[in-house]
Amino acid sequence: MAYAYEKLLVVNDLRELIKKIYQTTKKYPREESFGITSQMRRSALSILLNLVEGSGRKSKKEFKRFLNIALSSTLELDACIKVSHDLAYITHMEKIGLEIDTESVYKRIAALRKSIE
Repeated sequence: MAYAYEKLLVVNDLRELIKKIYQTTKKYPREESFGITSQMRRSALSILLNLVEGSGRKSKKEFKRFLNIALSSTLELDACIKVSHDLAYITHMEKIGLEIDTESVYKRIAALRKSIE
């Protein structure tokens, strides 16, 4: 059975971003397990899960609300990426790569939100 969210092109990009976040945070210090590591993983997953939940709602208004939450989680992830670089947990090139992927996801979700207005 195909669900509505599976038709959203941004979902594949998000799944790839989530994998990158998990791979990247594996090398963070152990003491960050319940700090930035957990926060980055949760915010990345939250983006996807809000798209999934919103796509299952009955109205465009409800879907838009979940898209707004997904956009907020995208900004949260971006901030965590920047802090990770500040703390020297990731290199400048890793930071740039993750920021590009995160910005792409943000723009696609924003475009989706605009399309349902």
